[in-house]
Amino acid sequence: MSFVKVRSKNRHSRRSEAPARFYVSEVDLLCKNSYGFYGNSEWRGYCSKCKEAGNIGKARAKPLDFLEKTKSKVSRSVSDIGESMKTTLQSAESSLPRIDERRKLASPSFGKSSATKLLRKSPSKDRSLSPESRRVVEVISASLKTHGSHIESEVFSFLKQAFRKIEQSLNDEQTHNEDLSNIFKDIYQSFKDKLEHNFNHFSSDDVESLADKVEQYLCTRLYRKLTYNGFSVEEDKDLSLQKKTRQMNWITPEMIDCVVNEKLDSVQKLMVQAISNLTEIDSKRIPQDKLELIVDTCKLSF
Repeated sequence: MSFVKVRSKNRHSRRSEAPARFYVSEVDLLCKNSYGFYGNSEWRGYCSKCKEAGNIGKARAKPLDFLEKTKSKVSRSVSDIGESMKTTLQSAESSLPRIDERRKLASPSFGKSSATKLLRKSPSKDRSLSPESRRVVEVISASLKTHGSHIESEVFSFLKQAFRKIEQSLNDEQTHNEDLSNIFKDIYQSFKDKLEHNFNHFSSDDVESLADKVEQYLCTRLYRKLTYNGFSVEEDKDLSLQKKTRQMNWITPEMIDCVVNEKLDSVQKLMVQAISNLTEIDSKRIPQDKLELIVDTCKLSF
């Protein structure tokens, strides 16, 4: 019996010697303004967001007040939307009879005069032409006026057929650069043969100048398709060459025995003109114009 009592006393002494545990809930650790962050004892239970905003010691607005304010704002916006919808519907209803009147006026009465208007051909020719293409067309028509209207009509019909043929080949994905160059050569040769055999009064110089104008017309009309489709591989090579050239900017004129005194006014003017010519090359659509700028740049440089 004495042994049992001593054992029970030892158990009671062990329990009393165990350290006491304190339980703190997560809610007590959160910020006083309920931002969802934990508070800090140095900031009197507020979080870092409160410290940045300067709201330490200031109680946050109650959630109920916030909800009431948002509800009032939403109700006000809904009412404003409803009023605006009413006004728009009223304005639309008022404009309906005007629209009906316009439709009646605009609807064609299929009489004799309206039928002739519908069947009449459009007086404008090639409205979709760019300014460069129109300029070339004007030059071709001016050079053919002295030879008669029938020759002018035949030349322009030939140009339309050639344009369609090249356009079809460009739309074909299996067409390569070599095929396209052969098509251009065949068109130029057939045009020269047509002028020489069908119209004997054309001299060789006239034939060559007209062939150049035909080339200008086709290249101008097909400029976008020639440069912005699968045939722009050459342009990519040109860009890579330009990149390599820029990487050689460490080379000085003295290294290649080409001393240029950039301080002279005359030299500066020539350099500015050469640079402007090179930057203007991309804006030209006709190959002859591009070559002319390159030749002028070479003359200015050398």
